[in-house]
Amino acid sequence: MLRIVSQTDTGVMRQQNQDCAKSGALADGTIWSVVCDGMGGAVGGAIASKLVVDAFEQSVDEGLDQLPSGSLKNFLEVAISRANNLMIDKIMEQPELAGMGTTLVACVVKDSVAHIAHVGDSRAYLLQKDDIVQLTRDHSMVQVLVDQGQISPEEAKNHPKRNVITRAVGINRNIDIDYDEIPLQDGDILLLCTDGVTGHIDDRELWQLVREHDFFDAAQALIDEANARGGSDNSTAVLIG
Repeated sequence: MLRIVSQTDTGVMRQQNQDCAKSGALADGTIWSVVCDGMGGAVGGAIASKLVVDAFEQSVDEGLDQLPSGSLKNFLEVAISRANNLMIDKIMEQPELAGMGTTLVACVVKDSVAHIAHVGDSRAYLLQKDDIVQLTRDHSMVQVLVDQGQISPEEAKNHPKRNVITRAVGINRNIDIDYDEIPLQDGDILLLCTDGVTGHIDDRELWQLVREHDFFDAAQALIDEANARGGSDNSTAVLIG
C-alpha cells in the first residue's frame, strides 16, 4: 500500500503562503496529488493556487475511481484544462485579479505507474534506492537559456530571470500540458515540490534528506532545510512511496 505525506510552509521571507496542495487515496489504492505555486500579487497568487487545486480535487471526486489506467492521461489533461478555464472565467468576472496564475504539478499513481502532468516550474522527482531523477522539465526562461547553451545549469540557479516562467495555468485558454508515465519499482519514492524547495536544495541533497529521514518526517525535513538556507519563498513538498 502506497503512503503519502504533504507539507507546506510560508517560508522566512514571505508574509503569505501562495502555494497550495492536496492529495488523497482511493479505495482501489490509487493515489493522487496536485501541487500549485500561485503568482499574481498579494491576493491573486493565493486565489489562483487554491482555485486550481480545488478544481482538480473536484475532478477526482467526479470519477477518477471509475477510470482505467489507459485513460489517465486524458483525465489529467481534462482536469487541468477545466481548472485553467475556471481561473480565466474568474479573472473575467473580477478584472482586479488580472495577471494571476499558477504553476501545477499533478500525479496519479495506479497499478505501479505514475502518471504525471505539469505546467510551469514546480517539479516531480523519482527517488530510487541509489539515485534521483527529475521527471519534469521546467517551463522557465532559464531552462530555455540552458537548452540553447547560453548559460550552464549552475549559472541558472542564480540567474536574475530564474523566477520567470514560460507556461502557467490561467494565462491562456489553450494550455500546453506536459505529460509522462513512469513505472515504479519497490522502494521508489515520488517527490512533488515547488521552487521554494528546489531553489535552496540541489537534487542530490533532496535524495539524501529524504533517505535519511523516516518517510513521514521527510517532507517536513525538506521544508526545514529550505528555511534554514534562507526560506526565500513558500515551499511545498509531497512524497508518495
